[in-house]
Amino acid sequence: MLLFALVIATSAVLWVGTFAMFREYLRVRRVRQASGPATVGVVLWDDAETPVSEALIRAISVLDLAPADRVVLGTLRAQTPASSSTGPRDQALRIHRASAEQGVPATATAAQAASSLPDGVEVVVLVDPCARPACREVRPIVDAVAAHPNVLAASACPTASAGFPGLLGSFMGRITADLTPVLFAWFGPRGLPPAVVAIRSDAIRTAVRDPLFAFHPSLAAAVLWSLPRSRVVLLPGPVGTAPSGGPGSLRRLVAMHLSVLARASRLRSLLVAGGLAALPISLAFAAVAGGWGWLAFAMNLAARAVTSATWTRSVLGTGPAVAAVVTSPVRDLVALGVCAAAVMRATIRSGGRSFRVRGGGVLVPVES
Repeated sequence: MLLFALVIATSAVLWVGTFAMFREYLRVRRVRQASGPATVGVVLWDDAETPVSEALIRAISVLDLAPADRVVLGTLRAQTPASSSTGPRDQALRIHRASAEQGVPATATAAQAASSLPDGVEVVVLVDPCARPACREVRPIVDAVAAHPNVLAASACPTASAGFPGLLGSFMGRITADLTPVLFAWFGPRGLPPAVVAIRSDAIRTAVRDPLFAFHPSLAAAVLWSLPRSRVVLLPGPVGTAPSGGPGSLRRLVAMHLSVLARASRLRSLLVAGGLAALPISLAFAAVAGGWGWLAFAMNLAARAVTSATWTRSVLGTGPAVAAVVTSPVRDLVALGVCAAAVMRATIRSGGRSFRVRGGGVLVPVES
């Protein structure tokens, strides 16, 4: 009887989430068609524990940036890459350093870098150290903001970048790509993993007036928490990241992000968990009860197929979308485990210091 009740409850959550994701998919299909000119600033940041790597500098150097665009690096390190080449255009990519104080979250470092951008910059792209965007992956995110005055921020689904082989990294990238629209459906803008986010400069200036902005886990998160859902879009496309490995990896970003979300809203976190648990629970019920259990499993698999045919296919391609449906009970169970592990994580490190995550997603320094 308890298993049957769980099947009904989790199936309802899965279908509500699927409807929300499908509606968002239809909405952003119109947004991503347009393009518009804008002066763009790209903000990178690092510290001793999460350095900006040469690979990220190279990734930024080949982006489709105009000569008037700027790249700013906020740093707490003495030695950082100073310049790179923009490939075919053979122009210098100048990185202006903006220093912040030791012992503060990396959010303050990024804000210091963003504040040093020229006044004419209209769209600011915040790039986490885990990002490795391909040359064509950032421009649609920028255009979604530049071409639509009503859009204040845009992002895409983080996944494994080309050049990072290995089953673990690839699987982590696919799990994150599948999880991102789920988090956006239930949490709104605050659910977006802040790997690469384009934001209007006015929205950043407004957010930094909040005295607690520096104690959010990232500058992108600090801004996204203050924006309404209707003015933020998640594009059904990929943005490359380094999925696993060192501290500047997607795995670390996702763990920190989920830990913050779990303490921001326990109810929404339970809804995310319920949707992820629907397929494994209905499969277990079908194995025990048969009959109606298999019908419930088939209906939940259909919901998963709708998401795979829209979001997964657009982000990862047709082949991975089909594989996502076939392996969906296992993938959802692994994603549920990733979420559970993040919930158990009460402290995170940023700016070389440990912080405890409190309600509302605020970081409180841990006394050493």
